[in-house]
Amino acid sequence: MVQVTAIPDIAKMLNVSRVVVGNAVPNPCGNPKLDADKEKAYRRRIVDKCLELLTTDVDDITIVTPE
Repeated sequence: MVQVTAIPDIAKMLNVSRVVVGNAVPNPCGNPKLDADKEKAYRRRIVDKCLELLTTDVDDITIVTPE
């Protein structure tokens, strides 16, 4: 499982092994300040990072950003 959250410390407290840091609490998988094409690319980076983490073996809590 991969959790996308803007507050990775909470995921860490809950022992989530794979965490992708999102944009903000009300919209972790998007950024309404971006135009439509840039937001779509941003969302795609989040999904790609989640898929990458799912295929990676982790021994400890792993927190990454979609950059």
